[in-house]
Amino acid sequence: MKKLSILIIWAFIVLGCNPTDSAKQTPETSTTEEEVTQTTAPFTVNQGTLGTLKINRIYATSTSLPHDTYTVHNLFDKDTKSIWKTMKGSGPEEGIMIYFETPKNIDKVVLLDSEGKPFHDYVIYADGGVFYGDQTVSNLFIKADGKFNTSLVEKEGYSTRIFPRDASFTLSEIQFFKGDDTPYKVQLPIQIKATVTASSNLKPDIAYAAANVVDSKRESAWAEAAEGTGVGEQLSFSFNQDIDVSLLTVWNGYQRSQEHHKANASVKKFTLTDAQGQKQAYTVAAKNNKQHIKLNPLLKGKKIDLSIEEVHLGTKYEDLVISEIQFSNALHTYQLNTGIEQKRVVNNLKTANELLKKVLDRNVNVATSVEETEGDVSRSFYKKSSLLLRSNNTFVLYEKEVESFYQETTEEVSADDEEEPFDDVVDETNHEIIADGNWELKFMQDDEVKIRIFGKKFTPRGDKEIYTGEDNSESLEIFQDFITITPGYLQGKNVVSKIMLDE
Repeated sequence: MKKLSILIIWAFIVLGCNPTDSAKQTPETSTTEEEVTQTTAPFTVNQGTLGTLKINRIYATSTSLPHDTYTVHNLFDKDTKSIWKTMKGSGPEEGIMIYFETPKNIDKVVLLDSEGKPFHDYVIYADGGVFYGDQTVSNLFIKADGKFNTSLVEKEGYSTRIFPRDASFTLSEIQFFKGDDTPYKVQLPIQIKATVTASSNLKPDIAYAAANVVDSKRESAWAEAAEGTGVGEQLSFSFNQDIDVSLLTVWNGYQRSQEHHKANASVKKFTLTDAQGQKQAYTVAAKNNKQHIKLNPLLKGKKIDLSIEEVHLGTKYEDLVISEIQFSNALHTYQLNTGIEQKRVVNNLKTANELLKKVLDRNVNVATSVEETEGDVSRSFYKKSSLLLRSNNTFVLYEKEVESFYQETTEEVSADDEEEPFDDVVDETNHEIIADGNWELKFMQDDEVKIRIFGKKFTPRGDKEIYTGEDNSESLEIFQDFITITPGYLQGKNVVSKIMLDE
């Protein structure tokens, strides 16, 4: 009898999820960048030498506490004693999202574990597709394989893969190589501590806080909460050291998805003011992509304020949204560290009861498989459901089910025929959901916890669409669901299927 073969590919977004970009912290695709030039002053960004990979943005879907000790930046310090690792209990499908300043040809990637030895249980995606080597890429998502360090537990009717609760996915180094087998020199963005505040922001803070605009994730965002369109609202950036800024990169509007971007308002005109009081006005387009703004003169000091002067209206909401803002100069890019993600993790671990802790930072999953035969017709059914609730308030949901019916062949096969007799597929149905975003706690007691998840969900049209981050699928929706967690299972009200808890 012909067996059903199913390949499930899934990447976790961060978002924010996040959501997240993970995902599914899904990597954004490499697309043409819109450059908005407000001055005619000459400007040059140092792209490095042919042997240098300049990383523009980098983040991990999960990082162990304290973040400064286990930062993803440790992966490029050429010291195998300093490591990056995930939260305890979180490993399979977690990973690192890397965006390069300019596309580069990468022949191979080598990962080293916590002992400095080659690590092999991983999958790499480049610009949305599987990375095979010797490719020119703009971004990479590197994650642990879904079966990494897991044990298979099978019970009647379903199976699940369990990662040890006290284990983590840990790496000490990532190395990129050119075609001649020589390693690239990696240039990271400069990390500086900063505080980002806003004149107002929507609730919950986990989804719309001001600090979200500097977390390196286009899927998360700041949204103002004032009456009207957001004109007059302000973001303030305070740094722990003086910086020089000659280039501003803006991901305008809500870039979690095309639908989010259309529905919400975005910036049209804004004013920048530095610590010396000099003001500059600029205009940006309402585009779901990053835009470069060359500043003239340079902005200097420990403080920059951004004030909204005019907006592009959304189709559904008045709320003005900005997903990401990045400061750079001719030498390097700044990566602002506000500590907001660590604060969220610490707060969730401190306030969560034992039931909620049972699922936080865990890849909770269940798979069922059924094969039935009646006469010459066979039915094969497979369903996989996975949910990851991270302690940083992002989530990733994946569900897929395939049902197939096969008809036994009645044709006679001669003894000389080398072909094996086979069954014809009479009918096959597929249903797949991928969702990511944020979660917030709604209710908690010893035997029951209720949370709300919200973000985007869609059915991909192919493997590549899962990882592009563009989310152009016609099936994409802005959604929310309410999940109930009990000692034996978790289940959503509208979207999330029932998932048994084995621990």
